[in-house]
Amino acid sequence: MNHLRMFTFILILALLTVNQTIAQNPFNLDLFEIFQVEHSVKIDLILSKGNTCEGIYYYRSLDGENFKLIGQVNGTCGSPYYPVGYEFYDSDPHLNQVNYYAVDFGGFGLSRTHKIMVWDGRSNQTRVVPNPIRDHAIIFFPNPNEQHHHLKIFNGMGVPVLEHFTNTDQFEIETDVLPAGQYHYIIQSGESTLESISGSFIKN
Repeated sequence: MNHLRMFTFILILALLTVNQTIAQNPFNLDLFEIFQVEHSVKIDLILSKGNTCEGIYYYRSLDGENFKLIGQVNGTCGSPYYPVGYEFYDSDPHLNQVNYYAVDFGGFGLSRTHKIMVWDGRSNQTRVVPNPIRDHAIIFFPNPNEQHHHLKIFNGMGVPVLEHFTNTDQFEIETDVLPAGQYHYIIQSGESTLESISGSFIKN
């Protein structure tokens, strides 16, 4: 009798462990990628074979905690027989800021968060000379009233690497300490942090 009780206890414990594992990993993906396309953010998903859900819900956040629904796919998604791909475009991301994205697969709860720095590349109000840069360059921008301006330069991961201040219409920057790659920058007026112009350059 004691052996039977012990066997029953072990069996129940094993089932609880399996159920807990399933609950922690309810949905499998072959792909979850986000990247900027012009002024939008594209989200590519591939649902693994054997995974189905009722609807796909796309969410965006500015702090990684408070998410807003920005789009959805209705109906049954995925397939028990083969992987299924989906793509979604966020046409209104927050520019010059980090955007966080997560997906809910029909009530399974939010996926792991993915983040991306979204740049506004539409501005042609600045000019970098020379570009590409080797170790020194000048960034020109309009400043007819000689207002105080702040320059922040970011690497490809959105991490600030340099900053400068000026009251003129140009920033002289030394880039010999920067590794080769593409960089983005934002110029903001000291009068208003809500207005900014931006651009990018390549460091050789």
